[in-house]
Amino acid sequence: EVDALPHTDGVDFYLSTETLTRRHRVRGLPPTFLGAAVFTLKGEALGIVLDPSSGTILPLDILRPVLTQFLNTGSLERTRLGVRYQDVGSMPFVQSEDGTEPKTGARITGDADRGIIAIAAKSPAETAGLAAGDVITSVNDSALTTPESLTSILQSYGVGEKVRLTFFRDGKEQHSEVTLGSQ
Repeated sequence: EVDALPHTDGVDFYLSTETLTRRHRVRGLPPTFLGAAVFTLKGEALGIVLDPSSGTILPLDILRPVLTQFLNTGSLERTRLGVRYQDVGSMPFVQSEDGTEPKTGARITGDADRGIIAIAAKSPAETAGLAAGDVITSVNDSALTTPESLTSILQSYGVGEKVRLTFFRDGKEQHSEVTLGSQ
């Protein structure tokens, strides 16, 4: 959490003293700052305010590809893999004790008894043969190291692009090529 420092000339932006991650919050934002830019003290853009009441900031590294796409095409189209997942690091109770499970990645999860689908029907993930329980560890050799990595990495690619997924199933590393769909 970082403190907001108001800019005195009335321009809608705040300054931050550190780099943002998706989990950063900025304290002390007035409600009128929805969509305001967030900068470092050196003037480097970090992101925009998504929710002033909670201080949620959308980092520029997530926003940049969306804005680039909109400026180039006039529309927004997000890539889709078609999986429901949880960060492996936040699920130590399901990691194997024998060390065959990766310590980071995105575990594809669902609960058929409660109607929670792990893999969407006719999705790129289903076509590629992914299954509930698989742990995706990288996309085109970009390792998944944070809870937001899978989404962030996939959004850096365009709809229709092929990516190579590395994943673990039953303790064994596997690979699959996936053509990303659209949401």
